Amino acid sequence: MADDAKKINDYVVLKITSFAKNVDKCGFPIASLDSYLKVFQNHKLDVVVVENYDLYTAQEKYEKIIHYIQGIDINQLTPIEAINKLSKLQEMCNGK
Repeated sequence: MADDAKKINDYVVLKITSFAKNVDKCGFPIASLDSYLKVFQNHKLDVVVVENYDLYTAQEKYEKIIHYIQGIDINQLTPIEAINKLSKLQEMCNGK
């Protein structure tokens, strides 16, 4: 996604900062939102306006947990491996 922020920055000069893991953001004043959205639309750029960072990062965290669970073959787990997987899931849920 960092490449997307750089691509947008080719059309309008914006400050690029890290938003989340593997995600960069381009910043501008909220009062200019409509003007920037028109520029993005004119250049056929698909952008997402994230208004609540906490919800975005929570969704990212849940997706990682779901992906981890889906990768577990419960028919092949030993009891010790199952406990280790539960421990890993607990760490993921607690943000460690």
